[in-house]
Amino acid sequence: MQTVIDDDSLRASAFDETVVQRYACKKFQRADGSESNGESASQSNPNVVRTARHCLDLARLSPSAFNTQPYRIVLVHSPEQKLALAQYCLGPNKQRVLDSDCTAVFLADRQILKTIRRLSQFLQSSKNDKNRALRKIDMLYVAIFSSGYPIPRFIAAVVSFLVRFGIGLTDFLCRKLLGICQFPSLSNAETWSSKQVAMAAMTYMLACSSRGLATIPMEGINASGIRQVLRVPQNRYAIPLVVSTGTPSEKAKQSLSSSRRYPTEEVLFDNVFGGLSLQQ
Repeated sequence: MQTVIDDDSLRASAFDETVVQRYACKKFQRADGSESNGESASQSNPNVVRTARHCLDLARLSPSAFNTQPYRIVLVHSPEQKLALAQYCLGPNKQRVLDSDCTAVFLADRQILKTIRRLSQFLQSSKNDKNRALRKIDMLYVAIFSSGYPIPRFIAAVVSFLVRFGIGLTDFLCRKLLGICQFPSLSNAETWSSKQVAMAAMTYMLACSSRGLATIPMEGINASGIRQVLRVPQNRYAIPLVVSTGTPSEKAKQSLSSSRRYPTEEVLFDNVFGGLSLQQ
């Protein structure tokens, strides 16, 4: 029993340290030793790229609504593609893409229902045949929550709005007239899929941090341009963020310090918004 407790404590301590040590690396060490000039992309360290790919494989295990996994990830690491990607990363983000070993581009699927057949087969392979009715209910829930209709975006946006408005109005009337609340709050397709992507991206960054790699999540990007250079279907995928990954520069290491955060009592409440923490 003592061994089990010790193992749990060690795992908890290791995870706590990973969370605390993670930071947004503002400047990377170029693997080929060349100087940053804003014009050329560094060669990548294959060991770093290999580790990053393993961390992305771990990110696949992140939770997602109904296990839909509505994301794809492009790992950019060749000098040619880093240079192409950097054109559409704004401000200092451009140099980070050029200097880092690789950049993970996270794509959020706005039309998840296009994969409904594949998803149904996937769920069927992991459930018993007697749960066929449950799978159909799952598919209905996916359609309602995701708004990821496989139709042109301008039509899908209207359909999504009408569905969300109808459910919201029904919920309002039920609460006012019947005193019950049985309906969920829904998001549009991009918001819904981006929420799932965020969990995978965080898992990736923590996995990298635990292995000594530095990362920085960036949203200062031109998504349309990135979709073009990476050959991503223009109307289907949003790009919530990209994450550059590599070895921190000496300057970044020297200036390393935990980013300031608001005090716990300003962020964490007990039981109700504004409620004092029991630890105070």
